[in-house]
Amino acid sequence: VHEVVAPDQLETQAMALASELANGPQVAMRMLKRSILQAAELSWEQSLDEIAAKTAFCDHHPDAREGVLAFKEKRAPRFNAWLED
Repeated sequence: VHEVVAPDQLETQAMALASELANGPQVAMRMLKRSILQAAELSWEQSLDEIAAKTAFCDHHPDAREGVLAFKEKRAPRFNAWLED
């Protein structure tokens, strides 16, 4: 459970969370989704290896630098780097 809200606030809060996720680092989100989907098909060790590889990739992606810079500058990040399939 991420958050508990009153029934009359459910749609508003769900849309706010969806907007936050949609405006986040898309490459990292895609890697996370892939890891979750692959987890059912891989062993524990294989899954950890895949996550480590994806984390290393994301750590060196321009969105990672943008996130750190935005934090230092106390501004909203401007993620704009996409990963092609």
